[in-house]
Amino acid sequence: MAQPHHLRGTIALVAALTVIPLSACGPTVDVEVGECLEMKTFPQGENITDLPTVDCSTSHTMEVFAVDQIEGDFDPDNEIQMAVLADEVCRPAFEQYVGVDIDESELEYSFFYPTPEGHEEHDDRQIICVLIGPEATSSYRDSGR
Repeated sequence: MAQPHHLRGTIALVAALTVIPLSACGPTVDVEVGECLEMKTFPQGENITDLPTVDCSTSHTMEVFAVDQIEGDFDPDNEIQMAVLADEVCRPAFEQYVGVDIDESELEYSFFYPTPEGHEEHDDRQIICVLIGPEATSSYRDSGR
């Protein structure tokens, strides 16, 4: 079982390279590879305190498939740099997790990355890769979708 990874400070979710700013204020948000999320219960607005995990046997449309730390200097304000850094983590992890190259898959991915405040105040360096797909009642892992 994967060790829990912590999402500290403030984060942003990127979908198709479009930034949707979100923030994790207060307590640390735990996220594990393999956890499923349901977009219908995803927090609305800019402030979140928890990611809405669901059992993967229940209806869901998102799943965490990789978590990594950004090495070296980076600028969370630079969306292009963040997309490149996330692609370096998410693209190879996608095929390993799903079992098919992203270019041949019906699934897509988005990612969380630190906002400037999260990076500055909490040294947040996490990239969290999240699969997005059609409604499912099992894990996307090894699905070949």
